[in-house]
Amino acid sequence: QESRLQVGASDQIYVKEKWRDDRERGPAMLMVHGYNGLGVLGNYDLPVKDFSGMDFFAERGYHVFALDIRGFGQSSHPDPICWEDNVTDVKAVLSFISAKRGGARVNLLGGSYGGAITFTAASRYPDLVDRLILLCTPYRTARPEGRAMLNMLLQMADQKKLAYLSVPVS
Repeated sequence: QESRLQVGASDQIYVKEKWRDDRERGPAMLMVHGYNGLGVLGNYDLPVKDFSGMDFFAERGYHVFALDIRGFGQSSHPDPICWEDNVTDVKAVLSFISAKRGGARVNLLGGSYGGAITFTAASRYPDLVDRLILLCTPYRTARPEGRAMLNMLLQMADQKKLAYLSVPVS
């Protein structure tokens, strides 16, 4: 299923949704892509040898969502791309999913630039996020809220609500 959410006066966010039809929908997961310009299709729903990341989680019972943040894929393309708008996009989709699922909190997965966006969104809107999964995410201590965000991550790690996955460079 596909949706378009209105954000701001003229921008839209593209959201894709998948689940297994033959069972009750499990926990919700929102997947946020990196800064490669490909959005949902190129990051989480590209069927390589009949496999996609969205399908992987849907087959395991998750109610999976992925979005194209503004500036990417099928969402609006403002110029320039704005970090704060991308964080707002994630908040809008988290709120959309939570409302659709009766107020439930959402598992949030972000890769690379999307990980940095989800990291920021989770620190600002913890009432919407259940668990945070970061894939090869850059971290910048120079961001003004960096120390508070790092403390939030450490607290989530202590509560076993954070997974950090990184692939070594060979």
